[in-house]
Amino acid sequence: MPRPEGTCRFRHTPTLPSSHTDPGEASDGRHLSNKTYCVRWPLSQTVTHLDLPLPRKTSAFDTYMATGDLLVGDVGQNDIEEVDRVVKGGNYGWNRKEGTLFFNINGTDPGFASPMPAGTVPPNLIDPIAQYDTHHEGHSVIGGFVYHGSRIPQLHGRYIFGEFSRIFNFPSGPHNFGRLLYLQQEHPRDHLQTIHDFSGFSEAIAALGLSVGSGACGGLFPPTLAVLGMGQDASGELYALGNISGLPFGTQGVVLRIAPKRS
Repeated sequence: MPRPEGTCRFRHTPTLPSSHTDPGEASDGRHLSNKTYCVRWPLSQTVTHLDLPLPRKTSAFDTYMATGDLLVGDVGQNDIEEVDRVVKGGNYGWNRKEGTLFFNINGTDPGFASPMPAGTVPPNLIDPIAQYDTHHEGHSVIGGFVYHGSRIPQLHGRYIFGEFSRIFNFPSGPHNFGRLLYLQQEHPRDHLQTIHDFSGFSEAIAALGLSVGSGACGGLFPPTLAVLGMGQDASGELYALGNISGLPFGTQGVVLRIAPKRS
């Protein structure tokens, strides 16, 4: 199925100062390239009770302290990964929609997202605040946190999250092409947000001696880690959790703190 165009723009453009990262720490966030892609995305934190039907395969929750908005990462079925703003009793459309597009179940064949509905669509469905193309930008959104720390003031109030791996070497891996991402807007509400890459991730992994293998797609995508989760400490600083294989076992997992380069 061809990639639907126009669902969102994923911009790899610089917006933060040019500090990078030292060994052991992920980057503060800048561009990897200046290409424009089709995309959108999610969030995290502990929740004890929610009086609403959750989207399928949600990955994590977090809240914007200033507004009380609750965000959730929603792993896609076949075409789109997304981030949703949770509304009590809200209907996020599965399995009539995937992201801002409509989902075609397609009988016994793989389903796909399409600009045209495959049947009756309920009214008042809630679209995500961010989304991205599963086939070109990654394979599984990893929910994260709104940044409330002090080490990177440029990111304060922005949602920081991850992508499991841009390259998926099924079934045994390694899946070490993960990404660290953030939403440009501080308090996203009801329109699609711009997603940005963090720079310096692959360089930090190489400096730690964790880089395995060569770049994919002719060297366009350097190896990093499979991003398996995000963490937050009591000071609001954030961490990326991952390994090389991308598999949920073994003893080679690492935790990297997201921070600016030490001077």
